[in-house]
Amino acid sequence: MPLLSFVVSLGLLFPYIPANATTCTTSGDNITIAANCIFDAGTYTFTGTLTINSGVTVTAASNVGAGQVINIDVQGTIDANGTGYSGGSGPGVGTGGSCSGGGAGHGGRGGEPCVSAVGGTTHGDVKPPADRGSGGANSSGTGAAGGGSVKLSAPTGTITIGASGIVRANGGTGQVGAGGGGAGGSIWIDAGTFTGSGVVTANGTTGVTSGGGGGGGRIALYYDTDSSSVVPVAQGGSNTSGALRGGAGTIFRDDKDDALTNGNLIVDNNDQAGTAADTLQFTSSLTFDSIDIRDAARYVVPNTMTITLASGGTMSGGGTTNGLLTVNSGATFNLPASSSTVSHINVTNNGSLAVSGGTNLTDLTVCGATLVLNRTTGSFDSGNLTTLTAGSGGIFSITGTSVFTVGTITV
Repeated sequence: MPLLSFVVSLGLLFPYIPANATTCTTSGDNITIAANCIFDAGTYTFTGTLTINSGVTVTAASNVGAGQVINIDVQGTIDANGTGYSGGSGPGVGTGGSCSGGGAGHGGRGGEPCVSAVGGTTHGDVKPPADRGSGGANSSGTGAAGGGSVKLSAPTGTITIGASGIVRANGGTGQVGAGGGGAGGSIWIDAGTFTGSGVVTANGTTGVTSGGGGGGGRIALYYDTDSSSVVPVAQGGSNTSGALRGGAGTIFRDDKDDALTNGNLIVDNNDQAGTAADTLQFTSSLTFDSIDIRDAARYVVPNTMTITLASGGTMSGGGTTNGLLTVNSGATFNLPASSSTVSHINVTNNGSLAVSGGTNLTDLTVCGATLVLNRTTGSFDSGNLTTLTAGSGGIFSITGTSVFTVGTITV
């Protein structure tokens, strides 16, 4: 019979343990967890279905991994809130200043509270995610812990997140003084069939007393069939007293048995009020079949790095505030074809807009978005364009100095 394995490993973490929690059942066939419990470090193997009843919280020390199962049925809570790096630690920890602590980074950067403190940077993988969230920076107090790392895997089976089911790896709370918010952790779900209508979150948490918000975490959903209505969320933590809120985390979705091999990137900061940190690309080169940057999220491709929208790929966005894709000087955004459309995602090009595969970008349409070309550092791979079309709601703007030539302009 196929097996389900939980792998739980301890790190620099201080897990929240539900009241009166005991050690979870560690093996068995068709097991139902009916009361709050915790998995200590180790590997636990179950046959059949592991069911977590509604209202039940299972706390993983850090990472929850998996093998092969028929079903994973979550009707209660898999909780990795605040079980990542402790306050003041982790690869994405920010700095503390005279004002307060910077928010921690993971999928999104941590929010900056003031000029003397810095929000933490991004780390970890979009596909697949496994890092724990970093802890918020300490200042006059202690920053919040980051979220833990959860993996549920039934590659040929069914994973259900029921109507009352919750899988969460949010940053922690309980920071004191002016500590920064903790970054969201990682959730990696690999299913044959993904069903349900529950909650999946890896959010950053709010800094306190002007501390910066924690960056959102990373979520990846792999499936052959998705019949769920689950909307995963990895938003940055809110801001207080003028600090920046955390940058949006990343959400990756991949239909494993379709013809598209690169999956879909979603960066969404839920249209939160106030200025947010950005989502700084961490991996040097990424390719996706669709890119969706929305709801005030700000994605940045740094110097020497490349993001590619595969041939036939699409851009989407929207929300109350369009998302923004910034291509830094020395970076490249590869569009899918020599004739391409930028739609509903604002783009600032300080680097290069190009086409992968040896062809040049010649015809560009902008719809429902603003494209800014910095002619001092930014360019098109062809140097100029044959046609430029400003469609409905489209704005094309040029800054800097240099001559730019277009054969035909249509408005």
